[in-house]
Amino acid sequence: MKSFIRTILAIYLMGSAVSCKSYPMEVPQKSDVDRNSEELQKRQAAEREKTEASHLNNFGKPPSK
Repeated sequence: MKSFIRTILAIYLMGSAVSCKSYPMEVPQKSDVDRNSEELQKRQAAEREKTEASHLNNFGKPPSK
């Protein structure tokens, strides 16, 4: 009888340990400051990557007089 109770207890403990790991923690919401800083970084990266018109990349346009 004791072995039966120990087996049931072991199964219960293993099941509870597995169930605790299976549920992810709730993802915290980003604050406005974090969200704004990410948007600013994206805008700054886009500005750095933006191609400016110059004589090197006019792509066959006739030179202006």
